[in-house]
Amino acid sequence: MKKNLFLAICVSTLLFQSCNKDKTETCLANVTSLSGTYKLTALKYKQTSTSPEADWMATVVQSCKKDDLYVLASDGAFSIQDAGTVCSPAGNYTGTWTFLNNEINMDGYYSGTVNSFNCSTLVFTQNDALESGDMLTATFVKQ
Repeated sequence: MKKNLFLAICVSTLLFQSCNKDKTETCLANVTSLSGTYKLTALKYKQTSTSPEADWMATVVQSCKKDDLYVLASDGAFSIQDAGTVCSPAGNYTGTWTFLNNEINMDGYYSGTVNSFNCSTLVFTQNDALESGDMLTATFVKQ
């Protein structure tokens, strides 16, 4: 009887522990947490607030640029590494990046207001990207 009771307690404990919800990872957007290597996974464009959103990743971004790596170093250095399929000429680039008042700027390549960051996916929007009233939304995923 003691063995059955012990076994029941062990099984109950395991079941209770496995049913606990996973903790949601919270991540404050700052230079330290944003630093890392990313890949651009989505690029959406809206010409006006009422126009439909266009998928620029599928239609505008060159195939050889879709696998590039964007490196945000904690010291403010920024680079684009022409990884995978290399463009001709290669699209490697070095510069600087900043993050201040929820605004990110990757040396003019991509910049905007951070919409969300969960320690792995960074989404930000740039208003007036090409013309007044338009909006460009970029999604980068940490590698």
